[in-house]
Amino acid sequence: MNIKSIQARRRGFTLLLTLLTLVLLAGLIVRFQADTTLHVRASNYRVYRLQCRYAAESAVVAARQIIRATQRQTAEAQKNARIERARRRAAPKSESELSKLVDPCSLGDPCSLADPCSLTDPCSLADLIWAEEEIAEEISPFLFARQKLKIGPVSVDIKIYDENSKFPIYWLLHSPIEKNTDYRAKSIKRLAERLEAEPAVDKETVNLAQKTGKPLNVPEPVSYLYQRSFSRTQSRNVTWRLKASRQRRSLAVRGIDHDKLLRQTMSDFFYQWQKELKQNENYRNMLAPLPNHPGRFADYIGCWGHNKVNINTAPAEVLEAVFLPLGVTRKTAEAVVAHREKNPFANTTQLQRVRGISRTMLSAVRALSTTNSDTFSIQITTSLGRASYSLYGSIYRNRRNQLINQAVFSGESAL
Repeated sequence: MNIKSIQARRRGFTLLLTLLTLVLLAGLIVRFQADTTLHVRASNYRVYRLQCRYAAESAVVAARQIIRATQRQTAEAQKNARIERARRRAAPKSESELSKLVDPCSLGDPCSLADPCSLTDPCSLADLIWAEEEIAEEISPFLFARQKLKIGPVSVDIKIYDENSKFPIYWLLHSPIEKNTDYRAKSIKRLAERLEAEPAVDKETVNLAQKTGKPLNVPEPVSYLYQRSFSRTQSRNVTWRLKASRQRRSLAVRGIDHDKLLRQTMSDFFYQWQKELKQNENYRNMLAPLPNHPGRFADYIGCWGHNKVNINTAPAEVLEAVFLPLGVTRKTAEAVVAHREKNPFANTTQLQRVRGISRTMLSAVRALSTTNSDTFSIQITTSLGRASYSLYGSIYRNRRNQLINQAVFSGESAL
């Protein structure tokens, strides 16, 4: 073998070794860059999620402001409506106004169409489509207010629900109306029937409430204690008499705020209630969409421990089911809704204007009703990049007319 062939082999081996070294170095560099990028992304995700969490907690303060502003606007609108109705009743109608009432086509068209009676209105078509999209996005009938805002770079979606418009599940645990559990079960059953829910959904609700409430030792209502008595007449009308609440005073002497204790306990109740709904298949009917009503049956149940139902906002199905032990029928509940659509109730005393509510029934219904909601649930969802964070919570109004945050904890917005 000559010297040239030996040198050629050495150069080939050296070249091969160099190429292998370059390949290994390239692989190490690529692996290092991938690991570095992954760590950077993970670090950014943690930072973004932390920012989302802080923004969600800050949005709780914004939710209180939204509740104040919305209630103030509602009160002003109702006041202006009452003034306008009184002015219309006092002022005589002119002939032109009467002709407009007779001939609807004589009304001026805000879009200035050539044919005011035309079925198509191109100038409002886009607005109608936009409104339908907004309504389809949120189907809950208890949405009190919703606002989307920016807190720094974080997008925040705040949903506020009126809990006083729902069936108070607290009454199923400790009813201020009736100690007998059969009446409370009948109320839930009536609500399920009116909402056309699955036949077993009322039993699921009662079972879940009892299963969740027993370990928590939910305090009994001391604000609304009633004594039941029957009249001697053939109709056997039920009379409800309000008793003095000595328990509240005894708790206050011991330094215990019953309302605060109740809110804290029901906050734990809601957390357990939510957990069971998500994980237990035995309660899937409560999360099924209702066929002919918006939302789900679980949406009609209020879990935050309020003691009064808003007669200005609660649906007729809820009013009937809630006050069923007091003798409120379907016709009476629908009469309450029809009355408030024309004239919202300024106070609970005005319930006597509704046909079907007797004097004996009025005293009990008034004590368990309100015209201004004082309990709200909030759902806050924040997002920044791929990170997101959700909070559930409650805001209630205390006796000093202050909005208090209660039970703000992490959750999932899918529920």
